[in-house]
Amino acid sequence: MNNYLKPKEYLPHDEPMVLIDEVLHIDENTTRTKCIIDDEHVLKPFIEKDGVPSFITLELLAQSVGIWSGYFSIKNGQKKCPLGMVIGGRDIRNHNEFFKKGSVLEIEVVKIMHDEIIGSFEGSIKENGKTVSTGRVNVVKVTDDLYKQLFKR
Repeated sequence: MNNYLKPKEYLPHDEPMVLIDEVLHIDENTTRTKCIIDDEHVLKPFIEKDGVPSFITLELLAQSVGIWSGYFSIKNGQKKCPLGMVIGGRDIRNHNEFFKKGSVLEIEVVKIMHDEIIGSFEGSIKENGKTVSTGRVNVVKVTDDLYKQLFKR
């Protein structure tokens, strides 16, 4: 048993937008999370005959990065998890078209670089222990000023 909070506590998302089921490990450079593709999962409506389309790879990697960010924000005394946005995915490769129903996905993201605003993380997804997806996700922290600028009407 680990001592991590539920994934939704680290993310600015509201359910049912949280795709990660469990936080497995967090340190300064790495986060490992888990997603179980079954009839209890939020992705149930998207399960096709062959499983869930693997195009969700970018979102699984991004939410794992968000959990990393939220964990350290909370650890540093912030009450609110920071809002972030994906600014790019690079070299996303899926070995399979679907993540099979019943699969346990282990997502790992490793920090390449991170400052107070921008971060880049290398990620991989293992399906039942075998690496099936890889890629890089680049993110930006949305400050209050940037939020106002982006969403002003």
